[in-house]
Parts: sequence; structure tokens; C-alpha cells
Amino acid sequence: MMVLGFGLQTPFADEILSRTASEEGLLGKALKAAKYAYERNVWAKDWYDEMTEATSPEEFWRASVLFLKIVDSRCDMWDRSELPADSIMKAFEPGVMDEIKRRSGAWKTHREKTLCGDNVPSEVFLRPQHHRR
Repeated sequence: MMVLGFGLQTPFADEILSRTASEEGLLGKALKAAKYAYERNVWAKDWYDEMTEATSPEEFWRASVLFLKIVDSRCDMWDRSELPADSIMKAFEPGVMDEIKRRSGAWKTHREKTLCGDNVPSEVFLRPQHHRR
């Protein structure tokens, strides 16, 4: 589930992640986290498309504010065409890319503290146990 949640939008991922499950336990928390991550990527792609199609600086700004609140490094995997020479986004693209890098670093730090959408277990549970005979 987590792989689908952090992947690109596909019909298969839509189907699997639309399933309902109890929010209890590891599987429920993993499904909730996967859905959250997946939906953020879907919305980020939608707002990116709006940014590229903007016909005024105001339209671009509106879409970019929403985009930059939610985007992560998965945008590097999107199929993105070369922007037309007259695209409003061309003037702002370097700043947008800098903000994506900053956000990606922040999310990396956040993800290091979680496991499948829940807090990482105490270190005592993660260390190998040496059994005595």
C-alpha cells in the first residue's frame, strides 16, 4: 500500500487505495498514510498543470501557492512537456524548483520519524535480540 501511495496515479492504485479498512492497527494506519500521500500527489499534479496553463500572473500565483503547499519530490517522475517560450511559468520556474527542493528535504526529515504512517517504534523493539541457550 505504501508503495502505491508514494507512486504515480494509476487506475490500479486508484482501485486499491479506494478500499476502506479499519483505521486501527498497522494496516489501517498504513492505508490512511498511503491515501494521504497519494491524494497529495494527485492534487499537486493538477495544480502544476494549472500553473503551466496559466494565462496571467494571478492565475499562475494562485496555482503555485496551492502547488507549493503540497508538492514533494515525486514531481520529478511526472511526464512534463517542455514549456512554451511564452509560458508565464518560465519566469518563475527557478524559484518554484528551489522551493520543491526545500520541501523535499523537510519531508525527508519527517519521514525518518515514521513507519507506514505511524510513529517509529521504540528502539528497544528495533534492535536484534540475542538469544541465550
